[in-house]
Amino acid sequence: MTDGAPLIGITMWRRELPTYASDNTDLYTLGVEYVQSLTDAGAQVVLIPDTDVTGAQRLIGTLDGVVIAGGGDVHPENYGGTPSEAERYDRGRDETEIALIRAARDARLPTLGICRGLQIGVVALGGRLIEDIPTTAQHPRGLTGAELLAWRHDVIVEPESTLAGVVGTRTPVNSIHHQAADVVPDGLRIAAVSEDGVIEAVESSTDWDFLAVQWHPEKMHEPAHRRSLFDHFVSVVRAHAKTASHRSV
Repeated sequence: MTDGAPLIGITMWRRELPTYASDNTDLYTLGVEYVQSLTDAGAQVVLIPDTDVTGAQRLIGTLDGVVIAGGGDVHPENYGGTPSEAERYDRGRDETEIALIRAARDARLPTLGICRGLQIGVVALGGRLIEDIPTTAQHPRGLTGAELLAWRHDVIVEPESTLAGVVGTRTPVNSIHHQAADVVPDGLRIAAVSEDGVIEAVESSTDWDFLAVQWHPEKMHEPAHRRSLFDHFVSVVRAHAKTASHRSV
């Protein structure tokens, strides 16, 4: 941690997108809202490309916290599911994030998961996913991008959870996902559900500061909601970094 600004790493989404050089340029991508939300909360941010287990362990040793960002589906073979020909999977990202999450758990490094970040967190720790949740009023299909970003539904937060202290016991969120946690592994607990029963947040049941949500707080237009989770996470990271620095002296 430098000058009070904790160093937080964020994973990225590797995709082929059109650029001036090619119609299929291999790129690492990340929504700028992630970085902006963390820097607004007082953090310094570094971006994490794909790496192996050793690389993940080394990275965790240099960071004060880590964010597992949203993106494509986790490969079903990671949790005993069935791959779909309609989906494109990224085994390199799966391997990187699984290694990062396990290394962060072992180091007790504060970790925040967003959408896919919740899903890969559940899988990394031994849980399972619902590969395609049913269409409901809370989880609609067929909307345009703008409609999807504007859509809101309520989640019901466990009163005794860490999350309740951040967003309250009931809060409106967006819905930009078609997968969700099915079996939550040991070491995690359900922190929030939607009215149709879909798990919307999980958090650690141990002394590891891990929190993951299905929605995208960085894409919420409501400043109070967008800031609350990131402000909370950065404050947790800062406190952990100070404690770790004190212990190392």
